[in-house]
Order: sequence, then structure tokens, then C-alpha cells
Amino acid sequence: MSPSPASGRAHAVRRRAHSTLMGWYGPWAQRHVGQARRLRWRGLNLHIPVGVFHPTVFFSTTVLAAEIERRAPVGLTVLDVGCGSGLLSLAAARAGAVVTAVDINDDAVAATAANAVANALVVETLRSDLFEGLLSEALLSEGMPGRRFDLIVVNPPYFAKDPVTDAERAFFAGVGLGYFERFFAGLAAVSDAPAGTCAGLMVLGEGCDLATIGAAAHRHGWTLCETQRRRVWLGEQVIYELVRPLARPVASPDAADVPDVSDVGDATVVGDMTVVDVSLGAVSFRAEERSQARYGSFWATFAAGTFEPATVSVLQAELGPGRRFLDIGAWIGPFTLLAAALGAQVTAFEPDPVAVAALRNNLALN
Repeated sequence: MSPSPASGRAHAVRRRAHSTLMGWYGPWAQRHVGQARRLRWRGLNLHIPVGVFHPTVFFSTTVLAAEIERRAPVGLTVLDVGCGSGLLSLAAARAGAVVTAVDINDDAVAATAANAVANALVVETLRSDLFEGLLSEALLSEGMPGRRFDLIVVNPPYFAKDPVTDAERAFFAGVGLGYFERFFAGLAAVSDAPAGTCAGLMVLGEGCDLATIGAAAHRHGWTLCETQRRRVWLGEQVIYELVRPLARPVASPDAADVPDVSDVGDATVVGDMTVVDVSLGAVSFRAEERSQARYGSFWATFAAGTFEPATVSVLQAELGPGRRFLDIGAWIGPFTLLAAALGAQVTAFEPDPVAVAALRNNLALN
């Protein structure tokens, strides 16, 4: 399932506009990190040395730091990948997490360590190219095999250019965005989150090549689930939960084995979110369940057949491969997901931004 052609065209227009803006802002940002700076953010005081990514250059770091604080990760083990000057690490540590920060840039590792001390916070720091330092033979020999974390947070580079220096690695992900291939290939080795739950948080600007990034995630068994959008003057910053979907049961080729009773499969809850398998007769799809959201525990009701049963019956009777379905007022996607699972080509419209975010997440899960 994919967004409508209209939404795809709108995203392409925004990407071109963002690319034009970055044509002059990007070089300025790189010059900006050529001088030592100081930053005060919500009571945290940071020194940003020359060559280390500044947290407010693209606003992405502060957007993600605020989300980390909102989630209150008390007692969780958190890994900050590409820590820069350490704002994400400090925000997580102040919120009660046990934090490890890694970066390939020695100056960034030193800056994070110094900023943690300056703010009376405890953060373990380590030089590492993505996850390699956490899985090195030296650490394994010290009795720390397979170090895993409850939550991985990352503000990644996403400009398609090969970095030349360590400082440039904060901006450039390689011509083919190879950074993301490596990131998602190694993520499972350091994640302790069960399948179907949020293993990490990634922030991306709207100017990124989301199709390529999402494809890299999918190749390694991960899904990007949009959880928040924040508009800044450079465009939108979007936070994605990194989820490893629950394995679906293999359907029997014998139609007699298909249960008549619709059901929502078991799933593990983390925070207020559950990823569930929803079955309606012979078709199924995944959806997120957020007990604290406005739509509550909806999917159990939908799977039980008590939500607009007449509409469901019409869709099951009329839709299939080659049919087109227009869902106006799609909400969080019950009929959109059902129609797509039946094989129809679907275009969905929904004006409520809260529902749209849930709808996008549900589409991404499938």
C-alpha cells in the first residue's frame, strides 16, 4: 500500500523546494560548525567545539530531544547513535535513562563526555562507526557480548553525497545513502525491543529521500512508523518509530482452514502502542493500537465485525484485484486497509492531522 498520487506529487514539490533552500543553507551550516559555539536548551548547557554538529542547525536534534523527554524513558537503556555534542544523550539521561553515546568523530565523543560532566549527568561515551564499536572483539573479550538497548535514538545524515571528513559525516549519508543500509543492517544486533514494539526513534527532514530510506529499512525487516511532525522554518521535521513488525502466521492454502471468526492477534505493548494483526475472514493486515489515543482500542472492535458491518460486507463482496476504491474520510484507515488487503487500488482522503498520522503509520506497517 502506498500514498495517493496526489500526496506523492505534493511531497515531490516540497522536496524540490527544500533542495533549493538547502543549496544556500547547507553550505552556511557547514561553515557554522567551523567555530566553537555554546547552547542552552531547557536548562542544559552545551559547548559545541569546532567540527561537531550543532543541535540547532536544522532543528532536528531539538525536536527529537523534546520527544525523548516527553516519553520519560526512566530506567531504559538508550543508545544515541551519532551523538554529536550530546543533546539527545543529555535529554535522555536527565529523564532517567541509562545512556550510551557513540560517534565516529572523536571530537564529538569528547564533547558529549564533557557536556555530560558539565551538566552533572552520567553518559557512557564510545567511539564507534555506527554499531561496530559495540560489537568489537575487544568488548566481547571483556565479557560484554551482544550489548543491547531498549531504545536507539538517531538524528542521521541524509544528504546524498560522500563525506570526506568525520565532521561531514554528520551531514552526508553517501551518494546512494549507504549509511541507512548499514544502519538498518546492524540495528537488530543492538536492539533489545521485542518485535511489534518501538525499538528506536529517528528524525528526518522532509527534504530526505524517504523512499530510499524506507526501502533500506524494509530490506532488513524494519518499518518506519511516523509518530510526530513538527513544522520549522526549514520545513517539517518528522519523527519515526523504528518497529520490527510481528511475524504473520502463514496462511493455509486450504480455504477450509481459514477461520470464520475475525480476530486481533496477540501483540506486545510498549508505552501506549501495540502493533496487532487484524484478520477479517481470509484477509489480514497490521495496524497500530494506541490505548491513550482518541480512537482507543478500536481494532478489536473492527475485527469482531461490530463496526459498520454492512459496509464491511459490501467491501468484501465488491472489491478485489483490478477494482478501485476511493475512501473519503478515511480516518485511521479501517476501510482503506481492508480494501487494499482485498487487492483493490486505494486512494484515501482524511483532513484530521491526528488521524492522518495514524493512517500513515498503519500504511507503513503493511
